[in-house]
Amino acid sequence: ALQMDAIADYWARTGQIYIPNRDFNNSPLYVDGVIVAGDNVKVSDLIGYRYEVGDGLVGLDARDGRLLWRVESCMDGRANQPALWRHGDRTHVVVADRTGATCVDPRSGKVLWRQSGPYNEMGTLAIHGDILLAHGGDVAQGEARPPSGWKLTNSGLTKIWELPAAEYGRVNSGFLIHHAKGYFVSAAGKKIVCVDP
Repeated sequence: ALQMDAIADYWARTGQIYIPNRDFNNSPLYVDGVIVAGDNVKVSDLIGYRYEVGDGLVGLDARDGRLLWRVESCMDGRANQPALWRHGDRTHVVVADRTGATCVDPRSGKVLWRQSGPYNEMGTLAIHGDILLAHGGDVAQGEARPPSGWKLTNSGLTKIWELPAAEYGRVNSGFLIHHAKGYFVSAAGKKIVCVDP
């Protein structure tokens, strides 16, 4: 995927290399010659950890590792991942954080839309067709937000369902889509749940 020999060669020639997300739990995507990854740089200092860079998204040239673009403040990079959305003849990247979702053109880094709504503190979004599954999570005040389904369009998204918080609480996993069904682990009742997106 990342063609490490090309990246090492670029580093040897320039003395520079961009290493995204030196934190944890983040998987990159490959789209049309671009590696898309979360960018949340965690470093240690005398009082613990601090973040050098905000929760962003980067695009790297898959041939040589050059930084092509960066989108700031769109993704909680601690344990969150971008998801691919294939819409018509285009492929987009969708990410979410504590404030909402962002859709990005992976080739240019252009933000196509940002919208509040699907809360996704940690875990992987899942997309099936034009439906986005977001798992919720714990907000700063301790309120649990339940899993929800959203209709994706070229201009944004609309909530189409939300599971009852009392019964399902927050999700303790990312979503898995298999045979057009969404699966997740619910914190409430510690059960595996299957939903029809």
